[in-house]
Amino acid sequence: MSSTLFNVLFAWKCSSTHHKLALDALNQIRGDTAENWRNLCLKYVEIYLDGSKAPDNTFKDFKNHVLHVRDNYWGGAIGATEKWYATTVAALRDRNWQDAIYAAGVLSHYYTDPIQPYHTGQCEAEGIVHRAAEWSIACAYRELTDILEADLGGWPDVTVPTGPDWLAQMVRAGADLANPHYEVCIEHYDMKKGVKDPPTGLDQEMKDRIAKLIGHAVVGYARIMERAIAEANATPPAVNITLLGVMSHLTIPIFWVTKKLKDAKERAIVEATFKEFQATGKVIDTLTEDDFTIRQVHAEEVLKKPLEELDAEVPSPIGVAHGIGAPARPRPAKVAKPKPVSPSASEVPKQQAPAPKSEPTKPVEVQPKPAVVPSVKGPSATVPNDRSRFYLEREMPVEKAPSIGAKTAAILEKHGIKTVGDLLAADPEKLETLVNERHIDGLTILTWQMQADLCCTVPNLRGHDAQFLTACGISNRDELARAQPEALLKKVEAFVATSAGERILRGGERPDLKEVTDWIAWAGQTAQAKAA
Repeated sequence: MSSTLFNVLFAWKCSSTHHKLALDALNQIRGDTAENWRNLCLKYVEIYLDGSKAPDNTFKDFKNHVLHVRDNYWGGAIGATEKWYATTVAALRDRNWQDAIYAAGVLSHYYTDPIQPYHTGQCEAEGIVHRAAEWSIACAYRELTDILEADLGGWPDVTVPTGPDWLAQMVRAGADLANPHYEVCIEHYDMKKGVKDPPTGLDQEMKDRIAKLIGHAVVGYARIMERAIAEANATPPAVNITLLGVMSHLTIPIFWVTKKLKDAKERAIVEATFKEFQATGKVIDTLTEDDFTIRQVHAEEVLKKPLEELDAEVPSPIGVAHGIGAPARPRPAKVAKPKPVSPSASEVPKQQAPAPKSEPTKPVEVQPKPAVVPSVKGPSATVPNDRSRFYLEREMPVEKAPSIGAKTAAILEKHGIKTVGDLLAADPEKLETLVNERHIDGLTILTWQMQADLCCTVPNLRGHDAQFLTACGISNRDELARAQPEALLKKVEAFVATSAGERILRGGERPDLKEVTDWIAWAGQTAQAKAA
């Protein structure tokens, strides 16, 4: 798949570690038909990712998510993995592609969960840090894969065993690999830091260990999928995947805002857990449903003791080894991403983009002109009335575009992007390669293009307005014209409340219903004028 398509889907659709593991595994599938299988999964990417979280969100069969190595492999992970492998193979044989992709997503969850150390054992201290540490790992996931690629030798080679119980062997091997890190991940996780800024809860020692486990989980799952494909003896349909095609079929239009709301919910859960720990030295009342269930069932079936007795236990210390072990290492300026495995897709998506990683936008001030008719080819050449003005034109210097300040403009100008028009005409993926700056990737460039396009096609719209709109799911004038004021305002309010929104606002007044209604009206007037 193209790296731009992969990055867009990763940024917009992956809100959990399971999503990220499942998507990363597509790049590790080998074989003559690997590209077609990847494209098929991307065609049904929402189904695939929904499956990868179904055991948590739908089935809630939490005993099947664990494999406690020191309790004689207690837990149901092996049986659940074998069940969903068989379901995947059967659906592939029947060429029931959507069911097969969903089952493959579910399979990824049951296989990868026991490669997470906290799912290979049980103690009272683990209940304190489990949820917070998983959140930290999810937030630091891409840093962890960068560490794997740059510092730890890259993605590992995972061998598929022989024999009828090969899959059970793979699940046990993953748990065996993860379990020695169980106490380390309790002792090295700094919950106080993680509550405030999730990635900082992980020290270098823990990052290195988790990075290796992520590599094993991703590659191991890819090998399982290769085995399922071979066993089903099914030929995948030819699927031509493009960025625009994939994005146009996604059903949730505000992925970034959805992710931010999920982050807010996750933060609230972790903060409540930390407060209970600070007050009582334990975590009981604020345990999540999965942790509560496993604690209870493990006490009954393995420890053979009542919960009251567990409640009275003093947990071992947490975070006492944070910072000990591997010294912190600065990340390289640029880490190579997986090579594209299918034709490039450079279309601008017709969905929402995340807040760009760039300099704060200053509103573009242009002196008003009577009956402005900018010399722009395209929709912005039509102006609905004499009071309209365009704050951005294609002929303007690229520094005038939203999100692009002087430093970024200087970088872009070195590669031929001197005007707003040059920016709009650029191929994001090719420009990312040319620029070779860590903070300027294809997804960020796509975002800049959508913001600039909005300012060039919607009269009276300022740069910070366009930033708010793209962060809330609006990528072009027509989408803005169709928006409902009250619904759009709610999205804008949710975004402005985030740190990214506050940086764009820079102390200014927050958009209200009148302003949002004006944005929609301006877009609608321009569209009508063009149609006429």
